[in-house]
Amino acid sequence: MALREGWNAHNDIGMELENIARSILNPGVPYGADFTIYEAGCIESGTFAEVMICLLRHEKGYKENDKIDSFSEKLANIWAKSLHDIEPRFAQKLLDEFNELIK
Repeated sequence: MALREGWNAHNDIGMELENIARSILNPGVPYGADFTIYEAGCIESGTFAEVMICLLRHEKGYKENDKIDSFSEKLANIWAKSLHDIEPRFAQKLLDEFNELIK
C-alpha cells in the first residue's frame, strides 16, 4: 500500500480520528475533542490505539465481538506509542481497518 504524497501522522491519522471522535461523541461541536485523548495532538503523541478501541466499543458495544477483539490484538505492540514510533504504512493500514469496522 502506498501512502499519499505528503502523508503525515498529524493530518492523515490524528485529524481523521479526531473528526470521527467528534462526530460520534460530540456531534455538532466543532471543538468537542479539545483537552481529551481524542484530540489530534494526543492521538499523534500516544493515544492512537486507545482512541480506536474506545470509539469501536462505544459504537459497537462492549459485548464480545470477534472482529474488534482481533483488531485489538493487532494493536498490542503500539499501546501508548507515538505515531512517530510506528511505521507509517502500518499506522495507515490500522486506520483503514478501523474505518471499515466503525461503519
